[in-house]
Amino acid sequence: MSSLQTRLAQFFAANLSSYALYPLEGNHDFAEPNSQDFTKQDPMIAFNLKLWDQYFDDQAKVVYAKHGYYSQRLRVKDVNGTLQDVEGMNVVVVNTEACYNMNFYLMSQRDDPGDILKWLNATLAEFEAKGEIAMLMAHHPPGDADCLYQWGFRYRAILDRYQHIVRWSVYGHVHLEVMGVAHSI
Repeated sequence: MSSLQTRLAQFFAANLSSYALYPLEGNHDFAEPNSQDFTKQDPMIAFNLKLWDQYFDDQAKVVYAKHGYYSQRLRVKDVNGTLQDVEGMNVVVVNTEACYNMNFYLMSQRDDPGDILKWLNATLAEFEAKGEIAMLMAHHPPGDADCLYQWGFRYRAILDRYQHIVRWSVYGHVHLEVMGVAHSI
């Protein structure tokens, strides 16, 4: 896996270096595919942090190193082609390996693995207090059959609470083009 991830990072650096990228973890991106033990740091997160270092701001690096989630300002090109932070607009990347039903470590880490939900709630509360908004990215859709029901329910409750903050979200994993509208719980 690491050689493939290295080649992918090199490709992005060579061909997309002038764009802002927001790396996130999928279920195959861990030392043991489909499995992340949230009681310790996964070696692939440390590996990926080195590969993707140029895309993280300083605070995002610190948070990402814990369990593979982070937030930072949205970055876009200005008229001169220089990447600039968009004031008040944040990208929130959630590591949804904490809900993946094939992650057998979750049998012993059921409450809030990696404190992801606690972090997400606090992050969105901070944005609310500042009058900011967010776009959210994750791998497993919270309503998908592969996401554990209880975790997904709590996740959706947080998104319902902060629906005026999270203006857009995108998920992967299902390998299909699926669009949906989130309604109040």
